[in-house]
Amino acid sequence: MAEYSGANAVGTWVTSTGTTTLTGNQRSIDYTPSVDLYEATAGSDAAKTYIAGVKSGQLSMTLLSQTGGTALMAELAEGKVGTINNLALGTTANEPTMTFPAISQGVTRAAPYADLVTLNVSWQQNGSRTDA
Repeated sequence: MAEYSGANAVGTWVTSTGTTTLTGNQRSIDYTPSVDLYEATAGSDAAKTYIAGVKSGQLSMTLLSQTGGTALMAELAEGKVGTINNLALGTTANEPTMTFPAISQGVTRAAPYADLVTLNVSWQQNGSRTDA
């Protein structure tokens, strides 16, 4: 396998009001999987033990802010429910993809004095993830 850059990544956010393309102005896309851990330590155990519970995850993106981006901000508003589609290598056939239902956690904005304005958005996974 060869290494690759995230520059060609394609991401979409599909909601009841349409499909929003999230890439083209992205700086980073980060997915963090997680699993609940239930402590099973008891009695004379010398160390803690755990049982894996339900899986979850969170996707976060940093985008360069664009002028006139009110439609984008409305689609990314906290509480908006939809589906994330993330194609790490773009639309090339037979490359890894990830899809999952999600809830937007909203947008934070960074407006530094001497740099570009960025938007940081995150989604909480809201069901099973499909990897292909």
